[in-house]
Amino acid sequence: MLGQPALIMAVNTAFVASSELMERVGHRYGFHWLIATNRRHSLYRIHVINATFFSSIVLITHGSQMILADMYAIGLSR
Repeated sequence: MLGQPALIMAVNTAFVASSELMERVGHRYGFHWLIATNRRHSLYRIHVINATFFSSIVLITHGSQMILADMYAIGLSR
């Protein structure tokens, strides 16, 4: 029962961290198309890319929390 909230928080942390990383890469290497903001000053392109990436992971694993938890554990051990 405690694993599900931990997994949700881990995915959220990964989403935020990858968004920040992509933003820094965009600034560093001049990828202005990537860091373009909308009228709400949201980095919408980065969010769409991340949402697509993380959704594809869920689709590939067929939504199995066990596989996602194993992926998380392997990532922590490295």
